[in-house]
Amino acid sequence: MDKKTNSRLKLSGLSEGFHSEVVLDPGQNHFFQARLDQSAFANLNKRMNERVRLTQASGYSGHRIKHQRIKETDKFYKDGTRVSVDSDGKVVRSIKKTTLKSIDILCPTFLYDFRISANTEKPVQKPVPKLEATHSREKDRLSYQFEFWSFDMTTVTMRKETSEEIYFEFEIEFSMEGISALKTDHSSKDFEHFQALTQAFINNIRSLLSLAVGGQH
Repeated sequence: MDKKTNSRLKLSGLSEGFHSEVVLDPGQNHFFQARLDQSAFANLNKRMNERVRLTQASGYSGHRIKHQRIKETDKFYKDGTRVSVDSDGKVVRSIKKTTLKSIDILCPTFLYDFRISANTEKPVQKPVPKLEATHSREKDRLSYQFEFWSFDMTTVTMRKETSEEIYFEFEIEFSMEGISALKTDHSSKDFEHFQALTQAFINNIRSLLSLAVGGQH
């Protein structure tokens, strides 16, 4: 998003036919907004459910997609702590999340752009009861797991002191098991495996960008 116009960033001098993806300079005057409109969210939900039914069908011999629905509320505190509670109010986790690196990718040929991030989450003690959260995020999430990948579709209700906002997110997460599998001894076979996983990740993103607007993949 362009900080000046608060609308989708447009770079002058680009030919859309030859620039399907552009890595943005971190110093550029933009910010990333991880949101989909409701129709794109519905398209992706439909496609993901179709894939679940396909992989669960009798006689299917490939990797099956598992899915679950998760409802949690994240509470954020001034010291950076994030406490997640389930629908019964039970604390699920208390962490501090650190972003190691983020890369924003502009996609002029699609309606949406994407970000690739590497993060760490450190378990911490939850804040003392007298401290109040600065804001909260209620999450109604559909999570689809396939091998090392998790495809998470989330309806978010953001609540601050005087405001409330509902929006939709889609995230692909690479599991810790997958990261552990990438610990290599620098052999050519391991490097080829890493390349294949990286390419699969990018291909998944490209397919989802198309499916979000009703494309076929």
